[in-house]
Amino acid sequence: MKSSDQAFIDIRPLEPRDLLKIPAFFAGLSEKSRYFYHPYDFNGDAVALIGGQLSRDDCVHLGAFESGDGQRRMVGHVWYMPSGQNEYPVLGVAVIDELQNARIGQQLMLRIEEEAHAREVPGICLTCYPENHKALRVYVKRGYRIVGKNGRGHFRMERCFADDE
Repeated sequence: MKSSDQAFIDIRPLEPRDLLKIPAFFAGLSEKSRYFYHPYDFNGDAVALIGGQLSRDDCVHLGAFESGDGQRRMVGHVWYMPSGQNEYPVLGVAVIDELQNARIGQQLMLRIEEEAHAREVPGICLTCYPENHKALRVYVKRGYRIVGKNGRGHFRMERCFADDE
């Protein structure tokens, strides 16, 4: 899909009715995308897990939805939840392969950060594979810093919102 053909993208909190759209979203991720975005098993258990987190105050799930064709398919997903290893919640983001490089990931990152600010979250952390160059560019552009590596060799990155002031 060329960027000039793109439908308007609506980014909003996921609602229970959106859970039915998650399997098609997962299907839009290639093996490579699933490799980089692997917090889930990409099955019904993952959908149930997300559904259970929608009512939690410490978890946020936003979806990017196409509009204009009546289908409103889910084309992107960003979330954060407690990390258990850091004072900041951990973030994950993915966009279906068909619409990667259309700045949707950047829009999702901006919106989740706005949500975190509104909830007075002091920062966000994430992990990223060193070979995921596209994601690294987006994260660095958004102000995330590499603070180390985890046990699997992935970069640990953080963004402290106090640094923005």
